[in-house]
Amino acid sequence: MTVKKFSLLVILAKPAFLLALITVTFLSLWPGSASPPTFLWSDKLNHAIAYFFLTIGLIVGWKFTLKNRLIAIVCLLAWGAVLEIIQGLPLVGRTASGMDLVANAAGILLAMLVGWLFSLWYRHKD
Repeated sequence: MTVKKFSLLVILAKPAFLLALITVTFLSLWPGSASPPTFLWSDKLNHAIAYFFLTIGLIVGWKFTLKNRLIAIVCLLAWGAVLEIIQGLPLVGRTASGMDLVANAAGILLAMLVGWLFSLWYRHKD
């Protein structure tokens, strides 16, 4: 039963990742004057949580080699940088922030750590 549950998780991870990526992109480009409210107390926490779940979706949804996984994660961080650059354009009416990139990277690193710990646990469980 555990294998089927894990397989379902892997199958659902791809569309969940794509939906999350679209949502993060949409919210990142939301005009500044109509900016969505922040979760809890910190915009940086929003960034870290969003990129944590995006990275988990990448790790779980695709069976990348380690090299390709790292490339995908770098691309995800680069996407966050592109969104920050776009936010700095006058058309969007928001400001770019290097600290947002730091928060994105923190979420990615935390997800990588959690994924690594889970893989260790999963291998030693048997």
